[in-house]
Amino acid sequence: MTVVVVGVVLVALLAGAVAVSRRPTRSARHSIDRQRTAMDALSAMSARLGTDESVRPRPVRQPGEPSPGARPVHSAPARSPSDPGRTTSEAGRTTAGLASIPVPGPGAPSIVSEAARIVGVWEPPGGRDPAVEANARLTGTTGLVLIVLLFAEGATIPFIARLLSWHIVIGLVLVPPLLVKIGSTLWRFGRYYLGDPRFRRAGPPHPLLRVLGPLLMISTVLLMGSGIALWLAGPQSRTLFRIHQLTFVAWFAFVAVHVVSHLLRATRLAAADSRDAGARRPVVRGATKRRTLVMLSVVVGLAVGLAGRTVTTGWSRPPVVPHAVPATPRVAGPAGSVAPVTGPSTG
Repeated sequence: MTVVVVGVVLVALLAGAVAVSRRPTRSARHSIDRQRTAMDALSAMSARLGTDESVRPRPVRQPGEPSPGARPVHSAPARSPSDPGRTTSEAGRTTAGLASIPVPGPGAPSIVSEAARIVGVWEPPGGRDPAVEANARLTGTTGLVLIVLLFAEGATIPFIARLLSWHIVIGLVLVPPLLVKIGSTLWRFGRYYLGDPRFRRAGPPHPLLRVLGPLLMISTVLLMGSGIALWLAGPQSRTLFRIHQLTFVAWFAFVAVHVVSHLLRATRLAAADSRDAGARRPVVRGATKRRTLVMLSVVVGLAVGLAGRTVTTGWSRPPVVPHAVPATPRVAGPAGSVAPVTGPSTG
């Protein structure tokens, strides 16, 4: 729950920053307001005079036919009341030109619309090349499995003193599914930047997610690598312990945004793959193979985790407490000598 709350806050802040960066500057807004005011005034004036050529459709003329409403050569054209130096036709053309200027309307970027775009609220499932869709479904299904395992791993942190062994086991279980997800993500990354037309047509992720992806991958590798190294080295390695702690702080911030941004997409993709797994004519082939790969990664992870419990490391050795040896009682002998007290002689 904490991951989701932190992720929502971070997504809102970053979406606000993106929306603000896309808004027009103050001078541009003033210029657009002035143009809009002038356009409204000219449109009203032209409508009163009945000569708004930007609205009135132009009739089709035959070659040599005079234009409708053409004035004799000796008659002077009508002048615009607001500008005696310009004709009403010129005013109409000005109005038409101003009407073609793009003015920000209700669809302008905002914090809410930008956040919805990041999360994928209006992103319809499917509609992509089968190869791209299959890769996305594998990534999304594996991501949902990782969310469950990461939640279990995080639940052990507040009670790490008592649940240290479970913390280590779940961390080892995470490794194979993480490798599957990293592999599918790198496959899409490579095909896109190598120019595969199928992945190029699908387009890149949102700019925020494109920046976040490499940071999350690097922090994940550092977190898991330092954790495994710390498990093997034992509690005496303070340097690895500090690296593991600091990496976790950065990773937690990245994964919170990542989970909130992709949870809706991953749920849709996994549901679509579940439907195709039992369908006679699936939309995207290979659903059973993808689900089998994800389940196999979890089974391998469980085997690695159980095998890890049999490995003896510094964390599995109990602390050595030297046993106290009782002192032998001594009594004073002749001439001040001290002799140990012995039992009765059996000789």
